[in-house]
Amino acid sequence: MKSGSRIKLFAGTASKKLGQKIVEHLKTELEKVDTNNCFEDYRLSEMTVKKFSNDNIFVRLEETVREADTYIIQSSGSPVNDRFMELLITIDAMRRSSAGRITAIIPYLPYSRSDKVDQPRVPLTARLVADLIEAAGADRVVTMDLHADQIQGFFNIAIDHLKATGILASYVEEHFLDAEAYDERDKWVVISPDAGSAKRAQRFARKLGLPMAVILKERQANDDQSEVMQVIGQVEGKSAIIFDDEIDTAGSMTNAITVLCEEFGVREVIAVATHGIFSGPALCRIEENPHLKAVVVTDTLDVPARGEHCLKEYERNGIWHKDEVVVTKIHTCTVSELLAATIRSIHFGESVTHLYERWQIGSGKKDRGRK
Repeated sequence: MKSGSRIKLFAGTASKKLGQKIVEHLKTELEKVDTNNCFEDYRLSEMTVKKFSNDNIFVRLEETVREADTYIIQSSGSPVNDRFMELLITIDAMRRSSAGRITAIIPYLPYSRSDKVDQPRVPLTARLVADLIEAAGADRVVTMDLHADQIQGFFNIAIDHLKATGILASYVEEHFLDAEAYDERDKWVVISPDAGSAKRAQRFARKLGLPMAVILKERQANDDQSEVMQVIGQVEGKSAIIFDDEIDTAGSMTNAITVLCEEFGVREVIAVATHGIFSGPALCRIEENPHLKAVVVTDTLDVPARGEHCLKEYERNGIWHKDEVVVTKIHTCTVSELLAATIRSIHFGESVTHLYERWQIGSGKKDRGRK
């Protein structure tokens, strides 16, 4: 942006907590280089969001954004369609209010799992989402750990695809691998939950200097329901870290953990993912699995804190369920500092790539070699 332009930072309904954390870190980032007080009062800008009786969403920006470098932070928390529509309406309001540049920060992009046409007559919804964001008026998108890297190609506008691998690896390093009870590093292994996630898990394993294994699932001949699970790599007698991009209902994950421990000799498991969706029975499944010791996620979505009492109501197969659970296993690390540094880099026209060097193991250390 041109010299002296203001930063206007808004947070949607799904990302108020994350937005406030970003403000705190952005103040630190800008104090290093900003001489023009481009981020007024170091606060979130005011906006009104409400829903009418007919379920239509209304958004009004309560501050001018004319010629400002404008950002809207809105993840795709539940209800997903309401949150996404709110994002589009907010972007449109910014465009019609003459914002200088509009950047949509979408930590968890909605419909990112609908990234390919793998059946006859099905949509490519992730591409539709990209088209809608562009049509609403966004000039740039910032997101984190897409389900598939090729989704970046669905956008005709600039996109910064950030990775939380270093942040998650640093948290695991500090709270588990270096902890007194987990000091035998050679007894740990990183496991990819499927072949498609192998590259993602490999990057994580390299940062921790740990070996890696991959779970393969095959359907038995003439049986559409039964799956045979195989593991490529040495896991017997080891503690495992299952690494993926997201945890949704946690069904496949907890089933795999049970098989790993009861049939393949894994001692215990920690699950690590960027996005903690925790739909339906997820929290109950996590808390009830005796082999799962901890779940580490980021705050791209609002997740319950340890000690929090959660009531989850959901429908499965036409039947409504109600789960009450006290959260004890969820650990959350924040991506707010990375997002704040990204905003600073975008505003001043700096490289975003160099930020990854700041989020290696141990707050700046280079990747560890295999031990």
